[in-house]
Amino acid sequence: MRRRLIASWVVVLLTGCMANRTRDLAVTPPPEPRSVLPPALQGQRIAVSFDVQSTEIGGGHHEGLMQVRQPWIYGLSGEQKELLYGNAPQVAALAFSSELQNQGFQVDPAGAELLFSGTVKTVTLNTFGNGTVEGFGTAGNYWEATVVFTDLRLSRAGKLLWQGGETAYAKLSPCPARLDWTLLTLLVKSLNGAVKLQALKKATGPQAIVAAAKGYLYNFEGTYTMDKTRTTPIDVAARLAAVQMLRRMDGLQPLAVPGVK
Repeated sequence: MRRRLIASWVVVLLTGCMANRTRDLAVTPPPEPRSVLPPALQGQRIAVSFDVQSTEIGGGHHEGLMQVRQPWIYGLSGEQKELLYGNAPQVAALAFSSELQNQGFQVDPAGAELLFSGTVKTVTLNTFGNGTVEGFGTAGNYWEATVVFTDLRLSRAGKLLWQGGETAYAKLSPCPARLDWTLLTLLVKSLNGAVKLQALKKATGPQAIVAAAKGYLYNFEGTYTMDKTRTTPIDVAARLAAVQMLRRMDGLQPLAVPGVK
């Protein structure tokens, strides 16, 4: 029984759902400053406003060679999830605005000639751990983000100059979430799990079964540490979205808007 349980837990680390195809992608470099802004817009003062109230946030933590998304009992703590996802829309909006500044705009609402607005529609952040401390069962040791911006509008004195939407992806390494398990930890938890599984099978009555089931599940509860990072893939993806938008503005032509002359 113990051998079967150890083998089954090793399988959890090594297999699972179909592996994410982003494992082999290169790390995403940040955009170069002052590289894409059309000459007509260089140095112009711009006010920026983003709607982040209705942003949809998704993603999760993954472990194992086949990048299994971890259920709540084995994944990150609530505090760690809040650290990663809590301000995701605001991070995306700020990074987009900062990149407009990096590319040559003067982002300042006071006396701005141009108004830029948009919505942070979705932010998806996935983390892929490095397995045990020894790297056994690594999911790739990186994190990635996809940010979707909609209703992007650039206008001057009420006249719409450009409108559209942007989606951008970024991948960074290493993953800041680290599983505090060694191979010895895995072995001990597997052996303890075998004992608790037997207790679950022998339990009688609803309360005893629930208690035994909790003991079995919590035996395999993941314990993670979160490293400090200087930037996130959300930040890089949002900056790339800003650059993509500015590239589309090359040769900017005013758009006709009904009711606006």
